[in-house]
Amino acid sequence: MTPKRQITRVPGKRETAMRRIAIIPGDGIGRDITAEAVKVLQAVLERSGLEMVLDQFAFNTPKSPTDSIGLPADQIETFRREYDAIFVGALGDPQSSDRHPASDLVLKLITQLDLYVFYRPVKLLEERFCPLKDKRPEHIDFVLFGETSEGDLTRIAGSFKRGTGEEICYSQSLVTRRGVERIIRHALEYTRTHGRKKLALACKPNAIFRDDDIWERTLQEVGMDYPGVEKSSLTVRSLGAQLLRCPENFEVIVTGNIYSHLLSDIGAQLQGGMGLAASAYLNPGKISLFTPAPGANLKPAGPSIANPLGAISSIAMMLEALGFEQETRWINQAVKYTLETNNVTRDMSGRLTAAQVGDFVANQIRKGTW
Repeated sequence: MTPKRQITRVPGKRETAMRRIAIIPGDGIGRDITAEAVKVLQAVLERSGLEMVLDQFAFNTPKSPTDSIGLPADQIETFRREYDAIFVGALGDPQSSDRHPASDLVLKLITQLDLYVFYRPVKLLEERFCPLKDKRPEHIDFVLFGETSEGDLTRIAGSFKRGTGEEICYSQSLVTRRGVERIIRHALEYTRTHGRKKLALACKPNAIFRDDDIWERTLQEVGMDYPGVEKSSLTVRSLGAQLLRCPENFEVIVTGNIYSHLLSDIGAQLQGGMGLAASAYLNPGKISLFTPAPGANLKPAGPSIANPLGAISSIAMMLEALGFEQETRWINQAVKYTLETNNVTRDMSGRLTAAQVGDFVANQIRKGTW
């Protein structure tokens, strides 16, 4: 597929290696929020003089299970070889009879590019949007890491005699020491290098089979290399309950993929709603994927409803991963100011459309306030 190229060069360029970004806008509100995220990125490039190429790919959800998702067999290898990052908007057409292909597209990218780190920063920027009483920004500031190459994503599942009264379904989860160790080590390294002191493991040891104790054992062993980090292990039920009561007790959380999206959704509500949630799937040092959480559009919506701030924050995460710290701060400060001044969409009790929010954020960046 020949991509639609939006940006090649920016006047007054800053001397740095040109970065190439693949953009998959997605379906429905995905296209709306991606347009605003790209608008903000353009404002950043104009102000900074960075040189970047943005290529858009029209991969989206099929209208029926028999339709092709349109991802050529060699496309992922092209991404790996020629691009520095991938941005994916919301996927999942509410008019489609089968929404699995939408998740399959992202899953294919995750598995074939070995994006084993699900990265979800949760930070409250404006306290009036938090549903918890008397919680301020300093109380909600933690990072969630989830393992994404194993567990439920191994998809060892199927059915026998499907559609009959004797139907049998089976599902198996696969976990390896290698997979557990590398996500725990990544979380511990992040804790140490980002000035944080505490790491909590969310797991669910089974009283009969103890299938989760590989996580606890690995944390104990790998954790010996990080003596300055305070480590704890909680059941996912207990950790989720504590997030709703005392989120200030958490700085870094690590878990398997079966629990990571549950905790991510809790985190999104703590910071003000799903429309603010940004996320990434990382392979540290290699091409990674950035997307607004949860990354799926399950309800019909339009540009007057869609909230682009999660997508815009995902762009900030992408710039941070590429090493552009100054530009990352510009976006984060502009998003914070947008919330403080209530220039938000209807889902946050505001009056603006997605495009108006995107314009507001882009204009703040162009003003050069920060």
